[in-house]
Amino acid sequence: MIKLLLLLLTALVVCAGETSSPDQLTCPLCHGDGLCHATGCDKGSRLCSGDCLKKEVGPWIKMDVPGHNTSELWRKFSWKSADGSGHWTAFNQQHIGQVVRLVDGEYKNLGICPLCKGTTRIECPACKGDGKCPVCHGKKALVQGTDMFTISDIKGRSLTLIPLTLIGDSVEGLRIPDLQKVTIPLAAVTPTSADTLRKAIGPKG
Repeated sequence: MIKLLLLLLTALVVCAGETSSPDQLTCPLCHGDGLCHATGCDKGSRLCSGDCLKKEVGPWIKMDVPGHNTSELWRKFSWKSADGSGHWTAFNQQHIGQVVRLVDGEYKNLGICPLCKGTTRIECPACKGDGKCPVCHGKKALVQGTDMFTISDIKGRSLTLIPLTLIGDSVEGLRIPDLQKVTIPLAAVTPTSADTLRKAIGPKG
């Protein structure tokens, strides 16, 4: 296992993007703008993953419904009962943020979505809602000795790593510059490198 993971340390450290100094690297994830670019993230939130009605998820159609303006948009749900007969119901956009789900053979409005509380937006899991790049945390660059650390294995080969957490006697981190998640046994690196990684993780480990 250690021999296999030692091979990870043969990766060449190639700086992705421009550097402002030898000890600073433009963040390879956000490319220097400091923002979260996870799929669907918009300033720290993303579309709710629940079954609530959302303007962005349709189709929304106009219908002639007594007592309602013909300009209103509706979401139509259809189903078949056990005898094969067809049924349908529809909800307009006044019900945005409410859960509509098939229950006991028919679509029903179950009320406000418990995930997004009716807002149709939830916290982005990548940036934890702050909208900042989850790698550089909005700083736009990674600093050697603060955010990333160059370590050496017992054969003298080097690797630059963003340490994330300590798992037993191994460190999990992101390899620079490709940000691949790797697990490095502390026994595979020099004592100085092992000490550097432990201090870098600190109480987070």
